[in-house]
Amino acid sequence: AAVAQKQGGAAAAQVAAPPAPPSLVQAKSAQGQLAAGVDTQQTAASQLAQQQALWYQQQQALLAQQQATQKAQEQAASAQKAAQQHAAEEKQAEEQAAQRKQQEATQQAAAKQAQEQQKAVEAQRQQQLQWQQWQQAQQWQQAQQWQQAQ
Repeated sequence: AAVAQKQGGAAAAQVAAPPAPPSLVQAKSAQGQLAAGVDTQQTAASQLAQQQALWYQQQQALLAQQQATQKAQEQAASAQKAAQQHAAEEKQAEEQAAQRKQQEATQQAAAKQAQEQQKAVEAQRQQQLQWQQWQQAQQWQQAQQWQQAQ
């Protein structure tokens, strides 16, 4: 029992005793590993910062491209609208020119018809005048013949 108690006490003494200090080689090795870890962290942080900067540049370039595309689309839509308006104005001008031409043709036809009517009226008047003159000549001739017969 005394041996067991002595062995248990030795085990308890081993657990309670602090670990032995590291040797100088172990300390330098740990220091090197710690420095390497810090260096690795700095490298990783630097790479992350570079990736973030690259991502930001890509986002800025994408945004600029989207804005340029939108501006180009707006300009194209504006140009198309202007072209449509110009085409509509040209069509309206052509229609107005056609209407003026039609009105001129109608006026010319009406003027020609009025001239023809005037000529017809004048011809009819001349015919009536000639008829009256012929009738007067016939009446005068008959009167002359009647007087001679008397």
